[in-house]
Amino acid sequence: MPRWLMVLAAVCLLAGTPRVLAQPAQQYAVDGLAVGARIPFDRPAYREYKCGPSDQFDGFMWCQKTRQEKERRGKFSSTYSILHSGGVAVYIDRYLEPAFFGAREAEDDIQRYSRKLGEIARIARMPHRADFPNGILASWGKVELEPLDNDTITALAEGRDPTTKGYLVDFIGDFARSAKERLPIYRISGGAGFVWVASFDQRGLGTLRLTAVDASVLALTTTPSAPIETAESAKEKDAIANSTNQLSRGEAYQKSAGQTKIDAEPAREDAEAREEAVRARADIDKAAATQRAKVWPLAATAQLTTPPTQATTVNPPQIQVVRVKPIDPAAPKVRFQLSDGSVDLTRGFSLGGFEGIGGVWKMPPTDEIFDARFGRW
Repeated sequence: MPRWLMVLAAVCLLAGTPRVLAQPAQQYAVDGLAVGARIPFDRPAYREYKCGPSDQFDGFMWCQKTRQEKERRGKFSSTYSILHSGGVAVYIDRYLEPAFFGAREAEDDIQRYSRKLGEIARIARMPHRADFPNGILASWGKVELEPLDNDTITALAEGRDPTTKGYLVDFIGDFARSAKERLPIYRISGGAGFVWVASFDQRGLGTLRLTAVDASVLALTTTPSAPIETAESAKEKDAIANSTNQLSRGEAYQKSAGQTKIDAEPAREDAEAREEAVRARADIDKAAATQRAKVWPLAATAQLTTPPTQATTVNPPQIQVVRVKPIDPAAPKVRFQLSDGSVDLTRGFSLGGFEGIGGVWKMPPTDEIFDARFGRW
């Protein structure tokens, strides 16, 4: 076979293989197999797996095996699951039931994984229920746990397949029961990481699940595949496409015309504003000219008909000093008299004051009656 043909075949093979980790996240591992590592199918432990195409992710292989194991506290069942593409693992899971836990074994196990991974665990606990065991969940890395939507929970409670793709995790290891009892169920998303989840009762019996995954690789393959088209459906699709294109061109033309109209609107408004300003200025100038035409003839007529103002001669006041002749004491007493002495007319005074008639009040009293003094009335 020519060398160039071999290279082309290799390129085509790579193009048809889903992309996996650019750099293996080998710190996240289950039972010695890390995410991003190549699976050694030639070893006896991996020959036990039964593999087939994944029913969720196109281009991936799903492998699983179940083993009966035991430890000093008893027997248990382990189910191992692997999702890989081209022999590179992207999801490794181990589920143990029953699992045995001591008084603080769950917390100690989480701390051991934190020290091994060099990360702090994100811990969540199951809401306490009287008839349910205790549940605890820990996660590391960039993996995220998204709570399921109500439609998916309802489907699980009714025994149907989930409405969304992806791998799930719950606290008790029973999705149907968790959905019926409305216990938390999560979908694994995000990036590469590790998930540890366990449940146990008062006796220390329960379940344990260990998961290493790179969910970012799975997110690239969740696009649903296109349905197979028949000849009639293809014709109908072409007719719809032609109608859509015609509508699109019509809408584009209307949009372009509308945009042109929108662009021209500000210029038209500016021109109208300038014309309005010019008209207003012309009206103001016309009104001012009319007012001047009315005022100027009146001012000219007033200047012609108004006689010249003649100067008024002002005579300055003349002040004279009059000396009052004193009254002879021997003469009959006149009760109405001015006071003795000179009266300065330049000063303000009252005839009823001391300088005038009022001075008579200083005259000595008399015993004459009114008639004798002033005559009968």
